[in-house]
Amino acid sequence: MELLKQESPYDCVVTSVAMCMNTTPEDLKKDLTHNPDEIIWAGKPGVRCLRGIQIEDLLPIIWSRNYYAMPFFKKVVIQNRILTLNCDPPLFMNGILMYEDIHHVVAWNSNNQQIYDPRGEIYDLRDNWVEFWVITRRELF
Repeated sequence: MELLKQESPYDCVVTSVAMCMNTTPEDLKKDLTHNPDEIIWAGKPGVRCLRGIQIEDLLPIIWSRNYYAMPFFKKVVIQNRILTLNCDPPLFMNGILMYEDIHHVVAWNSNNQQIYDPRGEIYDLRDNWVEFWVITRRELF
């Protein structure tokens, strides 16, 4: 996995997925079916007003390129209660982690067990993740 730096504040998802797939964010963006710069929340400040790119937007692209994307959640809602699960993501596979407190997405490099942050840093895993998506080639299954 190669560390890539996000081009804009809302590019952390597409940049992290690109790192897991050994491609570029631009390569993935060209297959999007919407404009991430579209303003859909006019009352929100800064980039929060923009449509942006979510993992769900990338799932058809990931699948079309012979990859799987499988979610693991640390917190789930059942009957209006939030339950925290005692589970670890499958850290033997590359994927993306979503952090709860900073609303940011990073890539997990299973080879060296490090976080590849699209802000330009590499560091150890933190415990405040809430969602992990395995992103791996389909032939591994």
